[in-house]
Amino acid sequence: MNQIKLFSFCYQILTTLCCACLLTGAVLAREGYPQPTPKEKASLKEGSYKRYEGTIAKLPVVVLLQENEGVVEGSYYYEKTGNSIAINGSPINGTDSVVLYEYDRSYFVQGTEAPPIWNVIMNGKEIKGRWTDPNKNKSYEIALTESYPEGVQLFRMVNYYDSVIAFPEKGAESPKARTSYTLPLLISKNTSSEAWFTAQLKQLLDIRDSQLSVGVKNKMDSFLKSYQDELGTQDSTMNEEMLSPSWNYEESVEFSIAYNAHQMITLSQYYYDYMGGAHGNYSTFFTNLDLQLQKIWKLSDVLHTDSTTLQRLLETAFRKEYRIPAPKPLTELLFDSTLATTDNFYICEKGLKFLYNPYEIASYADGQITLFIPYTQLKNYLTEAFKKRMGLQ
Repeated sequence: MNQIKLFSFCYQILTTLCCACLLTGAVLAREGYPQPTPKEKASLKEGSYKRYEGTIAKLPVVVLLQENEGVVEGSYYYEKTGNSIAINGSPINGTDSVVLYEYDRSYFVQGTEAPPIWNVIMNGKEIKGRWTDPNKNKSYEIALTESYPEGVQLFRMVNYYDSVIAFPEKGAESPKARTSYTLPLLISKNTSSEAWFTAQLKQLLDIRDSQLSVGVKNKMDSFLKSYQDELGTQDSTMNEEMLSPSWNYEESVEFSIAYNAHQMITLSQYYYDYMGGAHGNYSTFFTNLDLQLQKIWKLSDVLHTDSTTLQRLLETAFRKEYRIPAPKPLTELLFDSTLATTDNFYICEKGLKFLYNPYEIASYADGQITLFIPYTQLKNYLTEAFKKRMGLQ
């Protein structure tokens, strides 16, 4: 297995473990409950969403962070490049000290062993600490301040959670089903914007109920009921296979904010599910919401180019990101010798980022593949409407 595939496998394992830890903590906290039902297990908690500006190594950056159930995650970008870098971590023993790990794939493609680390203190509206690259023995100061300039939106995060135990009489040995939803709710003086944003969430979740919260609860109840129906009349004392970890079903839907500027919001919609088998499945999809125009920007609204040109641009970005120079075949990592195009993209400050989910173009072990194309390379293909909307004239 080459270095790229080795990292991708480890990266996927780490990502899955982070999601599992988030869910498992809520389950274990309720193990002492009697014969459980979905209602007894249900919980609704609020998280936080914050935006920061400041510097890392004296270079200007913008940071987007959200905290949910003790997990801090988000992204940041250097204002010079505008390419977002994912970060994820948690507080240390419930203190204001936080450790965050970067997932900038370029570090791993170079064959290094560990990602850059943030060791910071989150104190009020400030974040201060150190950025460290353990591979190169480099360390720089981080200095950030909460900031919401004009065009940036405020959100509050809500976390829905519910679960059911298969065989309560077995206690901790019993498998269980868990379901969770994390949603951003827009905070705005413009009630029309709030209503439109909520309507988009409902549409993305295929919710037809008048209230978003009711629709989410109905979906969670449906998942847990289907689990109980699948268990049927199985008797755990008669069939030890029913106690197998493969019956620990999970469903997780997590929204996060990938971009927030110019009254333009990009929603990242992450799905994870496990319903038996060797591993769970996950995917991420993006929706670019324009609050000013109350419009969803699709790729055809942003670019006017044919698939051949887009394929060439994506392949160039892929070879650079994964260090596969021509004429080496793309099959060193991909299924096919050419890179298929995708319309799963999101708007960044200085470019577009495209994402391929597992099995689309590469194996599950290779994880999600993300490619950034700066506007400077797209300037001949951007639509006039998009350039005007983003101030790229």
